[in-house]
Amino acid sequence: MGQAALDPRAILRALGHDAGVTAVTPVTGGWDTAIWRVERGDETFALRVFRPEQARVARREAAVMRAGVPGVPIPALHAEGSWEGRPALLIGWCAGKNLLDAARAEPARFWALARVY
Repeated sequence: MGQAALDPRAILRALGHDAGVTAVTPVTGGWDTAIWRVERGDETFALRVFRPEQARVARREAAVMRAGVPGVPIPALHAEGSWEGRPALLIGWCAGKNLLDAARAEPARFWALARVY
């Protein structure tokens, strides 16, 4: 099921975070999850929806976000749950480049960037 077949507002409702949402915009470029930018008042979030078989990955990512890693910018975890068997995380929006964009911009630094990420 592709991103277009998913209903981000229904997913937000399942997570208990649909109230006051003013905009939901698909984010392209994700490799393994469907992602939307979610705006509510002056807050911005990322809604990540995993494939059903990625439940373990979603739980691991949520655990890392809850624990934090000193010196590593990690978005805040606002909600964790599922919709129609698909794990979903609502996390704080982090502006910036993802690893692929950073590597494309500075290919000579690929391995250094990979170690940081």
